Amino acid sequence: MPITLPRARHLLALLPALGTAMAAFIVALLAAGCATPPQVVPSNNELAFEAAVAQATDGLMAQTKKLPAFLAKVESKMAKRGDRC
Repeated sequence: MPITLPRARHLLALLPALGTAMAAFIVALLAAGCATPPQVVPSNNELAFEAAVAQATDGLMAQTKKLPAFLAKVESKMAKRGDRC
């Protein structure tokens, strides 16, 4: 079925609603990510390969979950100064 002009206008009218739904989805994902496991304390003991991989992965995930807050802070500072990306 070809897309006609009225159908295209109808689809374009749905974009704001899709944007809002996408924003809500992202907020839900971020909220779910707030339940972080406790921080892994670095140790000088040698670990088995699987345990070392698990420890490294947990550390990377903890850093990744902090990224949205960091980016929001940077963006707010840029907005105050009037910088554009």
